[in-house]
Amino acid sequence: DRIYDVAMPTMADATRMVRGLERLARAGEGLMWIEDINQRQQIRLALVSIAADGVLQGDPEIRATIQSAFALLDENLAALAQHGKSARNQCLERWKPLAQKLFDLSEVISSTASIAAIDEAERIIEATRDSRDRMLRLAAAMLVFLAVSVSMLMWLIVRPLTRLSRSLEQAQAGLYGASQEEVFREFQVVADAADALAAGHR
Repeated sequence: DRIYDVAMPTMADATRMVRGLERLARAGEGLMWIEDINQRQQIRLALVSIAADGVLQGDPEIRATIQSAFALLDENLAALAQHGKSARNQCLERWKPLAQKLFDLSEVISSTASIAAIDEAERIIEATRDSRDRMLRLAAAMLVFLAVSVSMLMWLIVRPLTRLSRSLEQAQAGLYGASQEEVFREFQVVADAADALAAGHR
């Protein structure tokens, strides 16, 4: 449940954030090399749609950085529209620190998501080990229970039946080693054991 409800959505959001920030950083520099003003405006509109992604706007620090990036981007586009190629170097120099900040943010997001994924994997491994240990303890308990049950079966049922069979064989051979009362007592022991076993099953 944690993998599907927490880990996977977190990784997906982190991937979208990293891609959006890195694309904004690269496109902001790439715009400085485009001569056509209309093409620059179209790329800027595409960047606006990327920056409007909910995962990017949901974090206050990222949202503020994106706003600063677009403010500087508009400033650079205005300078290029007014002065042309001569303003390119100055625009690139202004953009580099902000682009680096965008890359740094994307790296922090990526590493944080990776650490979270590693933590989830460790939880899975720990849960697997706990389950294995519980299964081993359960199997050991079942073996002990089976051994005790077999011992009780031997004690309550098989031994009285063996004694009864021996008494009946002796009686059939004419060797009355056991009295009639002992034979009846063996029957009673078997009957009591059968009742106890039936009660245990219930």
